[in-house]
Amino acid sequence: MSWDPLAEPVTRLLAHSLRLSSRSQEVIAGNIANLDTPGYTAREFPFQEVLRQYVAGSGPLTPIRTHPGHLSPPLAAGLVENRGEPVDLDQEMVRLGENLFRFQSAVQLLNRKLEGLRSVLEGGRP
Repeated sequence: MSWDPLAEPVTRLLAHSLRLSSRSQEVIAGNIANLDTPGYTAREFPFQEVLRQYVAGSGPLTPIRTHPGHLSPPLAAGLVENRGEPVDLDQEMVRLGENLFRFQSAVQLLNRKLEGLRSVLEGGRP
């Protein structure tokens, strides 16, 4: 039996968090891009709820590519919620900052985890 460090639960959680943050970024960018579009209403990606469902094991399945020639489907495309209100630039900038903080935190934690693995593989050498 082989051990896959990238299949370890914390690593998988951090990787999933990065994918969800990326999806949230797309939605926020779409809102900002449509700020002056008549009739456009703001949309939101429920990051925390989707991550909570993933941790509980009850969230939507994330399709995977089984062949390099397959296209990757959009992550949780159907989970974007329409807020039913016009886009508020200040509110979107706050969401953007929160999302950036989540993304950077997950990247830092993942880097630390991978640095620890590298240290172990190199026999504890810096």
